[in-house]
Amino acid sequence: MTFVGLGAENYAGAMSSEEKTAPVRLEIHLFHDGRVALELMSDWYTNLDLQLLHVDDAAAISSLMQRWSAGEYGEPQRQYIRQEAVPGITEAYKVEIGARPTSELQRFTNLPEKLCDEFERALIVASSERRSYAAEFASNLSSKMREFLAISQRKAEARIADGAYLKVLETYLADMLSRTQPEDQDYYLTVESGIGLIMHDERYLQLSADSRTRELYEQIRAEQNALYQWWMNLSKGDKSGPR
Repeated sequence: MTFVGLGAENYAGAMSSEEKTAPVRLEIHLFHDGRVALELMSDWYTNLDLQLLHVDDAAAISSLMQRWSAGEYGEPQRQYIRQEAVPGITEAYKVEIGARPTSELQRFTNLPEKLCDEFERALIVASSERRSYAAEFASNLSSKMREFLAISQRKAEARIADGAYLKVLETYLADMLSRTQPEDQDYYLTVESGIGLIMHDERYLQLSADSRTRELYEQIRAEQNALYQWWMNLSKGDKSGPR
């Protein structure tokens, strides 16, 4: 069992338990090939640890949760610093587990409240039973990640079975890329209520085994972000013009 250390090194020299910043959220970054980056956060910007594992390695996931349950995470760092060590992490499928279920967690599991409760008992609430809670949480999390990845890839395969949907995605992308003139500067609003909603519902395409599908999905998402920034220039009154 091997951890890919991404900033959680030198635990012996880490802060005392009284000085450590408490975790509040676990961010799961799933990759199409079964890798998963598990990221422990103390706030929206600060990272306590980030480890790259595999969804099939239940023992490694359990060991990590045991360490985290014991407070064995490194010095707090800005999230982007540790994430730089994991290429492609921004294109991974992200799910958050915290105090309350998010909409994405509700997609991830049909028992989101249970996963949130297990996370809290294992990593947040002080208790003599935290070690056993961490093992329970790790087991459930491992199972859910494997199941979600398998289901998402089956859905993606069915969606693109005959290749027709790839042509639809290419058409969406071409239309977005063509919007460059001043009269299109508010086109983001059309995207947001149309293709943007469709892509949000079809986030499972990020986990597709087909590289072209993943590429098109990320290109559409990037273009949506670009259109948003262009529209924001207009809405703030800073700049109007072609892009």
